[in-house]
Amino acid sequence: MPLYIKLILSIVRRISMNIIYSLIVVVTLSLISFSSVAKTITAVGSTIDSTEKEISLQAAKQGKSYKILGAFFKNRVYMIAKLTPVSKNDAS
Repeated sequence: MPLYIKLILSIVRRISMNIIYSLIVVVTLSLISFSSVAKTITAVGSTIDSTEKEISLQAAKQGKSYKILGAFFKNRVYMIAKLTPVSKNDAS
């Protein structure tokens, strides 16, 4: 068996189970926090109004509210928005 494999195995044997459990917990919590990142939607249109209407329709399909993050113009309007939960004020 090559020396580097023996070295790796000896290091792995010395690692306590607490360290392994800690690593598993850190990885799991990281994955959970990344899954709660807000979803973004995009739309392209010929005018700002038509593009915002498309964003509004996409958000309504998913039962969410939206906040426009930005828009830019090149022969067309490109818009990006972040979906947010519908607040009680928006529902009324």
